[in-house]
Amino acid sequence: MSLTRTVIFILMFTSFLWIEANAQCSSEVHQIPISRGSYQKLQIFVNQGHQPWRLDARLVAIAQFLALEHRKIEGQNSDVPSQTVYEGRSLGVFEFDSASRKGLKYKITVRKFKWLLHSAKKWSWAIWVPAEYEVINCND
Repeated sequence: MSLTRTVIFILMFTSFLWIEANAQCSSEVHQIPISRGSYQKLQIFVNQGHQPWRLDARLVAIAQFLALEHRKIEGQNSDVPSQTVYEGRSLGVFEFDSASRKGLKYKITVRKFKWLLHSAKKWSWAIWVPAEYEVINCND
């Protein structure tokens, strides 16, 4: 089993344990469709100096969180409160509390993909891609 798969399994298992311990909460996991062609074009765009924030796992997770909250992405969003659940070489998981609904949390997973390496040239230049989000609702 690869390291990434092991980490994903551990994260899923700990999420399950957390949800079981907090039975009043419900959880839904959503896979984000990933278009390789679109992200390869975006990688080239970032290589040209645009949107350098896409090289930072946490900032990509923040952008996804703001989109889920239907909040405008403005200027520097690095001050959005988050908790790092896991951050590694190719996988990052971040948790956010909803600003609009008490008891609602988002767990956002971002990834770096090997197929972007051809366009990126170096692993450190590869962009992070939102891959999954979990909505945890403790208002039920």
